[in-house]
Amino acid sequence: MLITWSRKVLDIMGRRKQKYTEKERILSRLPIARNRREKRERTDSNKEDFREYVEQKDRKNPAFTNYYENQKITDSAEDFNALLTSLSTTLPASFRIHSSTRFAQSLISEIESNFISAFEAAKAAQLVNQQNGDENTGEEIIPPYPIKWFPDNLAWSTSAARQTLRRNELLKPFHQFLIENTACGSISRQEAVSMLPPLFLNVEPGMRVVDLCAAPGSKTSQIIDALSHKGSQRKENDQSATERNGLIVANDSDMKRCFMLVHQMKRLNSPELIVTHHDAQKFPAELDSYDRVLADVPCSGDGTLRKAPDMWKKWNPLGAISLHKLQIDIAKHGLNILKVGGRMVYSTCSLNPLENEAVVAELLRTYGDSIELLDVSSELPALKRRSGLTTWKVPNLSHLEDENAYFESFESVPDRRLMKNPRSLFPPDAEKEQDIVQVLPRVLRILPHDNDTGGFFVSVFRKLKPHKEENDLNSDQVAANAEPDADVAVHTADAENSEPPSKKKRYESYGSRLLTRDPLVSLFDRDPESAVWLSEFFGIDMKVVKNSLMLRASEATKSHRKVYFLSTAVRELIETKNESEKDETQNQKSKVSAHLRVVHAGIRVFERHTRAGLQGHYRAAYEGNHLIRPFMKKRVISVSTADFTFLLGHSKNSREGDGYTIFFTTFPAESQLVERLNGMDIGSVIFTNDGEALMGWKGNLAVSLLMNEDDLNVLRKLYRIPIPSYSKAEMKSDANEQQTPKDQEHDEGNSQEEPESDENADEPVESNAKKEVESQ
Repeated sequence: MLITWSRKVLDIMGRRKQKYTEKERILSRLPIARNRREKRERTDSNKEDFREYVEQKDRKNPAFTNYYENQKITDSAEDFNALLTSLSTTLPASFRIHSSTRFAQSLISEIESNFISAFEAAKAAQLVNQQNGDENTGEEIIPPYPIKWFPDNLAWSTSAARQTLRRNELLKPFHQFLIENTACGSISRQEAVSMLPPLFLNVEPGMRVVDLCAAPGSKTSQIIDALSHKGSQRKENDQSATERNGLIVANDSDMKRCFMLVHQMKRLNSPELIVTHHDAQKFPAELDSYDRVLADVPCSGDGTLRKAPDMWKKWNPLGAISLHKLQIDIAKHGLNILKVGGRMVYSTCSLNPLENEAVVAELLRTYGDSIELLDVSSELPALKRRSGLTTWKVPNLSHLEDENAYFESFESVPDRRLMKNPRSLFPPDAEKEQDIVQVLPRVLRILPHDNDTGGFFVSVFRKLKPHKEENDLNSDQVAANAEPDADVAVHTADAENSEPPSKKKRYESYGSRLLTRDPLVSLFDRDPESAVWLSEFFGIDMKVVKNSLMLRASEATKSHRKVYFLSTAVRELIETKNESEKDETQNQKSKVSAHLRVVHAGIRVFERHTRAGLQGHYRAAYEGNHLIRPFMKKRVISVSTADFTFLLGHSKNSREGDGYTIFFTTFPAESQLVERLNGMDIGSVIFTNDGEALMGWKGNLAVSLLMNEDDLNVLRKLYRIPIPSYSKAEMKSDANEQQTPKDQEHDEGNSQEEPESDENADEPVESNAKKEVESQ
């Protein structure tokens, strides 16, 4: 009997082990398990770059091919083969010239005159190598060409991949051109199809816009361009800066990506930008509060296979299903906070109808006649697009080993599978939901082989009236949807300059920077003496000082360093009042703003000069000079082109010279600038010529430029002045030699959070001569 019992126990254990092994085998194929396993393998092998290079012949996946053949996303078998061929090739490099930059037309001219010939030479060299039997010549090199569907020739593409631009000697000048102009905010390197959502959003100046999933920020920067006078170049004497009603809230759920977003947006210096940190589906806002909403939601991303070929080995259909509910929640929240008459764009970089048409159908099913799916076929007519699908298949997750297992309909889903296979995954009923079936073709499917781009999906909604479910909500509840822990997260204005917290206590440390604890407050209210000094020294109207200049509350009781400029719309959104100051008339805005986790707001326009004898002085910061300069009636000198080019050319970085310091004795005899400078007090000064500006500091014996190298080089190119050959590495070495130990420690701290940023980027290396001049 004992033997029989033992055999039964062993038999049961064996069956359980077999069952567990089978379950483990199935679970190991799920995306979350695979990602954990790959992360562990990367850690064990100490790989610095875990993105694996995949040869073109290996860029395929039978499961991918089978799945999309069943979904019928192309018109024919030949068309589908063309899609697969395109997906196996490298994505062309593309970039966008900011329409708000003053240098847009000059950059286009430089591309046409200087770099197209370089590409033609590189192409000729490539053909010679191919004729000599070299099989590793890479993709065919085609000169840069404007993307035909993007307005005003401001977007360009080239077949050369980024690796080719970096490695080919003939193309390195073009690569350097992209780097320099990206650093100064004139260019954004951006995938071509990702430029589509902001274009269909149709943003106008003065609108309130929210980008719910903003990082890394390329679409946000495009929206900023549109808010800046509908893409027109920035006006020199634009005194409406303080009264701008436009606003762009760039939100992301990941704090690291928020910091990356701040770093990218810092180049644009927009007073209309706020960066926040929230889950997109819980973003705190009043109902019907935004004119435009962009919901470029997280997705499986199989439209980016050309850019990330390592995804070929990882692809499976489960990723789309796991994100489906989140995508719907984000889109619904976007519609709730959208104003009546406003537009919302829902987009993904996926080809999968479960993430695209299925979500759109569910929105139409839920909101009914409260929203309209717009027909945008007449917009961007040069863009090749496909109509949306009206039917698709949903894979049966209980049969992972069978790639052809699909549910016939929603009714065929077993009760135990309803949680993971909701009604929203399935196509609309052709008889009962004819209204949805009729409008689904209005969405845009962008296939890679149609425009030589990545894959993308875009749908455009207009809100016609408040939805009946919105009547059950109010702003208190919408604000309460935000994560209730108010002690978590926020920097404002200068997030990247803060001491980065340790990884374990990351969010706890952000609590001390919470906007409600350390808000941006009026400079005039907290430090009236400095406010009056700025008004008198720079000739700024006191109304502007009171309404637009702010500082951190934590710095108001000590010698604060930075003064920020905020537009009216930004100030009103983030402004919170103390409990004693609150009243019933403004409780809604206070409750919403109190929940906002603001990572960045405001542009630095002044910085206190701390040198001995000049404690009361502020210098104008270059990043915000375009905002505050129109209001300055003093300390701004309009100079001749000859003097402007002299300042730019003389200030080259050389070990033999005095760096950026220019002594009055070195000015040309015919220049009248020295006479004008001698009549001014020591302090900050701005030199202007034809809308361009140089930030300087006037001493007793000399003038010094206070600008970083990238910004100076852009101006040098514009004025056709040779760029100095003195290397940045040597300049950085000199900077380290002249830093105090405390300065070095602070810079090292910044590099942990923002390795590409530098707190003192706006203030170049100061020579001993300059220090001596300023101290006199």
